[in-house]
Amino acid sequence: MVEKNIEVIARAIDIIENIAFAKNNLSIRDLASATGYSKSSIHRILKTLIAKGFISKNFNDCYALGAKFLVLKSVRNIYESYIEILAPIAEEVVETTKQTALVNVLDGDKGLCIFKHEPKAAVKFVTEIGMHIPLVAGASGKVLMAFAPTEVQERIYASDLTHYARNTIMDMDALRAHMEKIKKDRLAMSREEFQENAFSVSVPIFFPNGQLLSQYGIAGTAVMLDENEEFFISEVRRTAAKIQAEVSKSINPD
Repeated sequence: MVEKNIEVIARAIDIIENIAFAKNNLSIRDLASATGYSKSSIHRILKTLIAKGFISKNFNDCYALGAKFLVLKSVRNIYESYIEILAPIAEEVVETTKQTALVNVLDGDKGLCIFKHEPKAAVKFVTEIGMHIPLVAGASGKVLMAFAPTEVQERIYASDLTHYARNTIMDMDALRAHMEKIKKDRLAMSREEFQENAFSVSVPIFFPNGQLLSQYGIAGTAVMLDENEEFFISEVRRTAAKIQAEVSKSINPD
């Protein structure tokens, strides 16, 4: 019974996320196609979500986020405070490196982008705010993976690796060794691991209690790494130290 209830909760979250990130309002047919759940199951869950104010139904029998999310949005949370701290400092690293600043947090077995700041003449990357990224390819995901709870790491190590770009690590033993090095160095580098022609440099940011808060780093076109690697690393570390100092003073997860 408990497992069944957990499954219903997971399905409700999937439905909410699909509605939230869709460009247009979704029908039950759209949601069934996106989630793989039966229309009857989706209908039952939507009925409850509508009753609670989390989802609204329009005259076209399509669904959107409900008014309850406006109320919840007004409640301040840790991540809003965190973005206020890191935004001006991230703008600083963008100004000095001319690369895109990215911040992702751990979200289950994936990373979730919560902040992105681009230079004026930016090359557009696939990663956008609200998008999930893998933990095994690209510096942003690998930092999250290296400092993720053991159970998260072992689930990923037990799964099949996906090839994203020419330099994606496809050997599990090599991936484990790589993660240990990242954890030791508190730094991840990648070149054409998640996206072709792209590089990224990433470091972890921690809560005052030592728990991982987020990844922080920069990304750009791979050719920019050739003559600027040490400079990029030093700028990411320098600005990350400023963010970490502010987080240690201002944010308490307890």
